[in-house]
Amino acid sequence: METSNNKLIDETVNSIHSIQRAETSPFLFNKIINRIKAGTPEPIYYTGAWFLRIAFTGVVIISLNAITIWSVTKQPQKQVNEQMELHKIAQEYFGNDNVSSYFY
Repeated sequence: METSNNKLIDETVNSIHSIQRAETSPFLFNKIINRIKAGTPEPIYYTGAWFLRIAFTGVVIISLNAITIWSVTKQPQKQVNEQMELHKIAQEYFGNDNVSSYFY
């Protein structure tokens, strides 16, 4: 175990000797100078598309919330109507006697 660790350490240390200096492209300096001489590009003006996207997203979120609130508030009324219909059916089927004891 000791020899394999020492061998690994020696290989790592010896790998430093094979490192070479990085060389750049001979045209890099010319490219940089040309960009400096050309100056900064014209600013890009946005037409407000980002604002329209945010506004559309807001409208969709508000609409979905409104639909959800509307459907949740209508649901209890729907359940009451269903129970009333079931009560009427039970009265017709069983008669008027003891119908209220089945549902309430």
